[in-house]
Amino acid sequence: MMSLAKVFKVLGDEARLSIIRSLTEKDLYAEVLAERLSLSPGTITHHLKKLEAVGLIKSRKEQYYKVFSLQKKVLDKNILNSILEVSISNEDENEVQYEQKIIKSFFKNGELKSIPVQRKKRLVILKHLLQEFKKGRDYTEAEVNERLEKYNEDFCTIRREFIAEKLMSRKSGVYRVV
Repeated sequence: MMSLAKVFKVLGDEARLSIIRSLTEKDLYAEVLAERLSLSPGTITHHLKKLEAVGLIKSRKEQYYKVFSLQKKVLDKNILNSILEVSISNEDENEVQYEQKIIKSFFKNGELKSIPVQRKKRLVILKHLLQEFKKGRDYTEAEVNERLEKYNEDFCTIRREFIAEKLMSRKSGVYRVV
């Protein structure tokens, strides 16, 4: 077996982690993996060779095809699950850090300096402002305006953005968090 450092280096690629996740379910052909992960057969073959070189997977011939399977004895199932969960939680953690950075850059002393032009940033700000409202409760337009006015004088635009982004619904002058 290869050194653990080499194993972790090979696992440092999202495509390879996706291959491992797929192989935890069942043994698969390279073509099926390529289709499942929306990668070219050449790219899949490249990643499979790297995983095979460190002993994480093995292949066997079935007629004209190679079937790939996970070598569970190389990594204890608990360690494997931890590795796969860490990659997911790191993505979540990065997203939270990104959102906090956006909020920090657009708010000053609790006031929204400007409404972001870029949609992704605007959504972060809108979702942050949406915390002022409770799900399942109806709000009048005046109540919505009052809650948003303390953040930015252009509360009408923010209110319209809530509707446009389907974060809130409006029916007969009544607003509700979706």
